[in-house]
Amino acid sequence: ILKFGSEKLKRQHLPPIVRGEIRWCQGYSEPGAGSDPAGLQSFHLLEHKPAPGETEAVGGESLLVDGFKVAELLRNFKLDYYYHLAKMPVMWHCSGNDGVTIRPYKLFPVIEEDKFLRIPIRIRWNTADRGVLPYTSSWRSQKDWWRAAKKFDELLKDPANEYKFQLKPGTVLIFNNWRVLHGRTAFTGIRRICGGYSKCILLSLTCLGLSEGFG
Repeated sequence: ILKFGSEKLKRQHLPPIVRGEIRWCQGYSEPGAGSDPAGLQSFHLLEHKPAPGETEAVGGESLLVDGFKVAELLRNFKLDYYYHLAKMPVMWHCSGNDGVTIRPYKLFPVIEEDKFLRIPIRIRWNTADRGVLPYTSSWRSQKDWWRAAKKFDELLKDPANEYKFQLKPGTVLIFNNWRVLHGRTAFTGIRRICGGYSKCILLSLTCLGLSEGFG
């Protein structure tokens, strides 16, 4: 909003956000992080302290949403909606550095299924990293996809499907990056956080080795 929003949007949304009257966050996965995104992601909160001249540091709640559960809710709500998101491939990208854009080698649907079991194995959802729908698709199919995407987004933002908690300094959060969408609320103060990615199988073997080593 601050960078791209109109003056009307800035006046409407920014003051209550700054005053802490509303909290906004967007749950997302990281679909643009390559053709085979890492299966596990971690966050380590190093510190969260007041900025110079301030007396408190608040906000920054972590948000997790089970994407597989929401996909099942969508399937139960309307089967066609589920199939639109599972069948139509979408362009994804990841950009942040000037002149650098990362794209998967092919288009992927929002809900990626196992070819044989027909169950979700990966959720790709990030409104900031989503490109346009394929130009080869019909106008009708695009409208159907947008209806399905709107309902999917509503389910993702339903408080009943969200898990919010305050990450404490020194605590490491590790979650399934293929299944769990993540986000955070607005915050005040200075907040330093680091993180990393790992293939599920590699970390599983490492944890197995550690468990055997410690008996």
